[in-house]
Amino acid sequence: MLATGVGAARWPVRDAFEAGGRPRPGVPGTTAVRVSRRRRDPAKRDAIFYAAIELFAARGFVGASMRDIATRAGVGLGTIYDYFPGKEAILLHFLREVLEYLCWTLDEARPAAADPVVALRRALRMQVDYLGENPDVARIACEAARLGADGLAPLADLLTRYRELLGAVVREGQEAGRLKPAMPGAVASDVIIGAVVASLVGWLGRGATGSAVAALEPAIDLVLGGLVARGAARAIIPPAAGEASGGGE
Repeated sequence: MLATGVGAARWPVRDAFEAGGRPRPGVPGTTAVRVSRRRRDPAKRDAIFYAAIELFAARGFVGASMRDIATRAGVGLGTIYDYFPGKEAILLHFLREVLEYLCWTLDEARPAAADPVVALRRALRMQVDYLGENPDVARIACEAARLGADGLAPLADLLTRYRELLGAVVREGQEAGRLKPAMPGAVASDVIIGAVVASLVGWLGRGATGSAVAALEPAIDLVLGGLVARGAARAIIPPAAGEASGGGE
């Protein structure tokens, strides 16, 4: 919670982000955000951060200035630089926590399903459910491209970890005879990521209307259908959060 008097406005993106996007306590790989050495009040840092993501959601990364962020957070412009060297650092903070959550879904899904394909579908469904329920989080995540390859370099560890986790599930499926052995795990993970991201961008471009699951699951079906070994049973589609588990085909 924000300290009294710091950021009086409500933070709907904060509520969504903390509901599912922030990594759970104790998640392996979770790292502290690197901000200015002049670290001061954590509540004020949070006020700045959530003011920025509210503005990124409403105006886009380019349309939100540091002065706008300071006004929204209720702090002086110079105060922001005690915590973040620029809005690029704020976006990196946001992207790091989202990526940590995506990695967490794969860590969670793998032990919960004996079938690697079911585990993969369950993890992807968790990600789609979260982004579909919180389209502002998805919109801000899509701003990552504005940072370019050099700007995203601080996230290389997490981007690599996410790809490796996907690739590991694919390799497990290949070893179990559930997935075709010809495609390397790293290539398969890139194909899966590309299909999901392209479908997500398309859904957001259509105004995020309708169900994200309905928009993205055909892409997941198409990709996994191409990876599943001939003769292997089709994976069960995991139910949405809160629904009872269903049967297979």
